[in-house]
Amino acid sequence: MSDSPEIEKPRTRIWKYIPGGVKLIFPLTSLIVVLKLCGVSPMAGWSWLWVLSPFWISMALGILMFVGMFVVYYFFDK
Repeated sequence: MSDSPEIEKPRTRIWKYIPGGVKLIFPLTSLIVVLKLCGVSPMAGWSWLWVLSPFWISMALGILMFVGMFVVYYFFDK
């Protein structure tokens, strides 16, 4: 009989499940939104609506993905 303890499978981190594009877009979008809220103006001739429109969609998808991964990681990955 072996006295070695049973080896447990190590828990994976939620960050490993998230694709690289979301890891980059989410902080970038957050930075742009913070700049907008602080009153920083974009390059001459650009409106914030035009600059931010694709980022709002990306940020919404990023938040949705983070919430989904949180739910899977904490409630179903036991």
